[in-house]
Amino acid sequence: MPNLITITTLILGFIIYILSLYKSEVFANYFGLIDKPNKFKIHSNPTPLVGILPIFSMFSFFFLSNLATNFQLDYLLIFITTTVFFLIGIIDDKTNLNAYFKLFLSTSILILFLYFSKDLKLEFLYSETFDKGLNLNNSILSIFFTVLCILLLTNSLNLSDGINSLASGISTIWLFVLTILVNDQIKIYLLALTILMILNTYFIYKGKFFLGDSGTLFLGSFVSLLTVLIYNKYLNINITISVEKIFMFFIVPGIDMLRLFIVRIINFKDPFKGDLNHLHHYLLKYFSLNTTLIIYWGLVISNIILAYKLQDYLYLAILFNLILYCSFLIFWKI
Repeated sequence: MPNLITITTLILGFIIYILSLYKSEVFANYFGLIDKPNKFKIHSNPTPLVGILPIFSMFSFFFLSNLATNFQLDYLLIFITTTVFFLIGIIDDKTNLNAYFKLFLSTSILILFLYFSKDLKLEFLYSETFDKGLNLNNSILSIFFTVLCILLLTNSLNLSDGINSLASGISTIWLFVLTILVNDQIKIYLLALTILMILNTYFIYKGKFFLGDSGTLFLGSFVSLLTVLIYNKYLNINITISVEKIFMFFIVPGIDMLRLFIVRIINFKDPFKGDLNHLHHYLLKYFSLNTTLIIYWGLVISNIILAYKLQDYLYLAILFNLILYCSFLIFWKI
């Protein structure tokens, strides 16, 4: 049962969320964080880019409160790293940072902070398909591989943020699964964050505000770092999670990002240049917004369930996803 301090923290966190929600539009107008329509966007009205502000405010309060009573270096590093990513996103929403400078900045920050942590680096990878493990004991190699994974996940989430509440809903699903897997004092705070992420997703769906780059960078970095931490803690208690299982968690936006980058490079286009060729854009050509969201979220959820149910046949599930994805693209082209 939660103690008095935890209950008080939860209540104060909820109050902070409500106040931030109430003041979010004022914040957006003051800093000029408004998303204006253009040829790469499907909305028609200027919309505040502060959808993550209420969640970030509550997240900061929860993490700082937890660190004050139960200090852990890894949680401090997660808090600092995700806060820096949030600030980079705010600057990007305001000034439209160069994509390559943003990539360099994000990479540098991750390398710096991961250097000081052990449990936030991927040092052992297990494949259940081949029943073999790969040691990345070389600290430099493990840091760079971990950075690559975090950047890929963060960018895939960013690329899925093209229609109201899609990326926010995906993040909520991921957070819910990670909350189930966490087994320490932070669990109850993650559960509160997940519940209010559902409310936030509803407000984004209604067009009250958008997630913005501050939202996708914050949520992408938070989900990826928390996933690495949970993965390593399972290894420490001799419970192995395979790379195939982790891949299944994030496969839907991951495949779409890979396809987008390949197509753009083949066509001699900047891989970071926005367009309307994402999976969710294709789905919108056939279905309503509601149906598109249900299909996309359903794919994410079904793959997470398959990751736990199939166990020894995850390679078949990954292959099935690739075939299903390619079949839809071929059907759309025809």
